[in-house]
Amino acid sequence: MKLRFAGSPRRTFILMASLAAFLLAGYLFHGMNYVRSVDAFLTENRMAFSPRRASGGIAFLAIDKKSLDTIGVWPWPRSIHGQIVDELMKSGVRDIAFDIDFSARSDPAQDEAFAAALKRAGGAVILPAFLQSSAAERSRQQLSLTSPIPELADNAWLGAVNVIPGMDGVVRDMPYAVPAPDGPLASIPTLLAGNEGNRLEHFPIDFSINPATVPVYSVSTLLAGKLSKGALDGKSVLVGAHAVELKDYFTVPVHGNIPGPMVQILAAETLLQNRVAVPANPWLAGLALSVALAGFFFFKPRRLTGQFLFLAATGLVFEGVAFYLYRDHAIALHTALIHLALVGIAFSRTVIELDIRGWLLKMAAIETRNTRQILEQVINDNSDAILVADEDGLLIEISERVYSVFRPGRQVGLGAPMAQVLPERLQAEAQSIFERVRSGEVVMPAVREIVLPGDGGSRCIEYSITPSRLERPEGVAFVICVAARDITERRRQQEALDRLSRFDQLTGALRETEFVTRLDKLLAEQPAESASAPVITVYSLNLHRFKTINTTLGRDVGDSLLTLVARTLETYDPGVLLVGRTGGDSFCLARRGSRDFDDPAKFAESLIRTLGIPFLIGEHRAKIGVHIGFALWEPTSGTDAATLLDNAEFALDEARAINGSGWTRFDPAASDRITRWREMERELWRALERNEISVTYQPQVALKDRRLIGVEALVRWNHPQLGQISPGDFVQIAEANGFVEKLGQWVLWRACDDAMSWAEPITVAVNVSPLQFTRGDVVSDVAQALAQSNLPPDRLQLEITESTFLDQSGDLVRKLNDLKALGVTLALDDFGTGYSSFGYLAKFPLDKLKLDQMFVRNLTDSASSQAIIRSVRSLCEGLSITMICEGVETEAQRAFLAEIGCEQGQGYLFGRPQDNDAIRDMIGSGRL
Repeated sequence: MKLRFAGSPRRTFILMASLAAFLLAGYLFHGMNYVRSVDAFLTENRMAFSPRRASGGIAFLAIDKKSLDTIGVWPWPRSIHGQIVDELMKSGVRDIAFDIDFSARSDPAQDEAFAAALKRAGGAVILPAFLQSSAAERSRQQLSLTSPIPELADNAWLGAVNVIPGMDGVVRDMPYAVPAPDGPLASIPTLLAGNEGNRLEHFPIDFSINPATVPVYSVSTLLAGKLSKGALDGKSVLVGAHAVELKDYFTVPVHGNIPGPMVQILAAETLLQNRVAVPANPWLAGLALSVALAGFFFFKPRRLTGQFLFLAATGLVFEGVAFYLYRDHAIALHTALIHLALVGIAFSRTVIELDIRGWLLKMAAIETRNTRQILEQVINDNSDAILVADEDGLLIEISERVYSVFRPGRQVGLGAPMAQVLPERLQAEAQSIFERVRSGEVVMPAVREIVLPGDGGSRCIEYSITPSRLERPEGVAFVICVAARDITERRRQQEALDRLSRFDQLTGALRETEFVTRLDKLLAEQPAESASAPVITVYSLNLHRFKTINTTLGRDVGDSLLTLVARTLETYDPGVLLVGRTGGDSFCLARRGSRDFDDPAKFAESLIRTLGIPFLIGEHRAKIGVHIGFALWEPTSGTDAATLLDNAEFALDEARAINGSGWTRFDPAASDRITRWREMERELWRALERNEISVTYQPQVALKDRRLIGVEALVRWNHPQLGQISPGDFVQIAEANGFVEKLGQWVLWRACDDAMSWAEPITVAVNVSPLQFTRGDVVSDVAQALAQSNLPPDRLQLEITESTFLDQSGDLVRKLNDLKALGVTLALDDFGTGYSSFGYLAKFPLDKLKLDQMFVRNLTDSASSQAIIRSVRSLCEGLSITMICEGVETEAQRAFLAEIGCEQGQGYLFGRPQDNDAIRDMIGSGRL
């Protein structure tokens, strides 16, 4: 390695000052835990790499698991310990020491037996004593000596057995003696080694002594007389715990966890082998380090790696010397501070060689270049037009998008005035911002718009101007960044969307929300009530037969027809203020008219006639009818536009009931009725959840003997505000809004469940809506109701109205056959009221025919009713179908029906609809 003299006094001074600083720091912090921890680590590794054998003069008589199992109890009876003493004395031992607590009394006879054995040993036994705190409270803590009971202590030597771990829980040293009332009490290791026991000091244990070389014998082997002859002759023996369950284990360097008695033996071996480490003079180590580093300072290697190798070699040399001194002479050389000084020198050399300031400046320059490159890339790749200008209005940065957004007419370079690029308004705004930030004002960026001329029309530019403050050596400077984008197309799209939200795309008429908004403004602008004040009327129109035209002539013709209607409405009368489209073939308009009461009606009639004239669309002639409902507004009415339009639509609902074209004026009474229907529709969806729906049952009997054979389930709705609502009303609403499927499922489940609570196995009939067949899965609903209630299928009768059979599809036949396969009874309800056809009586798998009550009501007075009933009875007999008649209210009616062979009947004569409890009582009492 090539060496050179350090020619720079400045660098040499820096190195020497650094060394002095590290040595001073080492001296000041020598007592710190981390320095002691490093020294302990190094010392323990020296122990690990220089193992030595025990002298063999001290043996460990172990109370192991085999011994515990042999005796069978713990603590052992003290006669056992006496037996151990006797056997050891017979074996010719020199000394006996116990590491077992004898401070508490046991059985007097056992204590006496152990004391007698100690007497026979003639003072060759050492018993343990230990220091411990006398109280739990910190304020009252004192150390007291715990000794064996007097009977034992009077016949033996006492030795301290305190083992004190360090802060990290590791045992590294042992006391020569501990303070006692009668003077220092020697520790057991001191007594076993034959040393003086009057030094109240700790000595380090040499853990290079291998515990595996200490003679170890089991108590069980000794007591069984199996110990080889002469094994313990002349030895000192320490008796103590070895079994893990006795929990007398400690953590020590090199060897990990070992039994407490083994710690005592290694401490005694340290004294016997004269291995108590003597600290080396730190000044000699410091002097040696100074000489080594002086050579480094004046003849250091040229390269930094060579300098590191020199310092590392120096550290290894010191560590080698420390290892030699400990292994061969038990001298402890603490090298932690030496290594600290070497690391400090290495760090100082690194700082000097690398020239940190220059390196930092270089890194800053690189970072600046990288940041600028990224900034330029971001500006050029950005979809916005971006330019940056200084306080003089000169361009610092400019992106290519600037030319497409602002279109300056020519390319400009950096350093050019921003006036060559920006419009005059933006230049003035930028200068204003500069003046405001110079005065200390905080300017927040805001997004604004400007309209610029263009080749294809004006262009809308969205922009923001953001000021920034820069710190420079010569002072503070400001720059502004202008970011802009062309939003012309976006504005056009927004306007188109806005128009679509306000106007119907097909006809150009106002959408309903826009119609109401504009009508509200018109109503607000109307003058106060006066004799000459006009009346505003809102008309709601629906085109009659439009769907037919749309289907037969095609959608294009239909769309053209709607457009022509809208144009006709807009231009029909000067009083028309607004025209809107509220649905596929529905329109609305607002008109200002005279106070003549008949004026709105005359306008409606005129409009019906005009729109009734066939429209010529291409080669097609399309003729439509019109239904019109209208409502009047006057300044004193206080009605808003939305309510006015609702009123017109209420009137339109009434007008639709008229065949052909027609008009209806808004009637508050009709409004109340429609409002009630709409309220019923809203409330119906929550009626089941609020337990407002219930099921009643009307008896069905055998007409011949009036025997109860079944009941019909009838759904009822009792609303807390609307009261008892007719099934004819709410079932119709349920069929219209789709609720009938859920309602039908619930009634079916309720009826089956109630029927299972009746004492007699009578049938229960449940009505099934046609919509349950067409839109629901009625077969699955019936199967689930039967399964959940365990009702036998032959007790369930499904009553189906004639309108169901208008669907002649194979799907209906399949569902009916599937229901028959479940085992339920199928009945045709209200026969004679609809589109009765004998054909489907034979086609569909029916079990019963239920004749409507209209034929039974006039039975006794009407020969035609009697003839019809006889004919239906004959038909049922021929088809093997059971006949049941509704509306039986008199005994004469029952007698006639029974006489002609009608099997079953239902009506007030046999009972009105009743709740489940009443039906259950009826069945139980056997009466009707």
